[in-house]
Amino acid sequence: MTQTPTYRDFDLNFQIHPVRKDINILTDADSVVAAVRNLVLTNKFEVPFNPNEGSNLRKMLFENWSPAIDAIIAQLIAEVIQIYEPRVTLTEVDVTFDEDSAGYFIAIKFFINTIPNKQFQGSFFLDKAR
Repeated sequence: MTQTPTYRDFDLNFQIHPVRKDINILTDADSVVAAVRNLVLTNKFEVPFNPNEGSNLRKMLFENWSPAIDAIIAQLIAEVIQIYEPRVTLTEVDVTFDEDSAGYFIAIKFFINTIPNKQFQGSFFLDKAR
């Protein structure tokens, strides 16, 4: 009998658990989805001793919008996930520019390697005032 790994991480929203009065713990799929989101939002040189980890998406916020910029953002996200997140298999990155808010809605779809029959999605809005 093979045991699937259990992933655990603390919730970076720092919400307090109502009973334990401690920071919430994310487990399994929730932990991996949060890790993908954090990895994508990390800039290069933010991780000590690993200056190349991160996607540097914030630099793209100051470029004039074009469909090519959407493709570059999607490629940056795909590259950082493929290099630094071996627990997932990326299936799709959808980048949509919102002209009113001058930001990007980003949806990332992937499979967690230990849960191959269910697709997960992480989504967030990226703007200059993050």
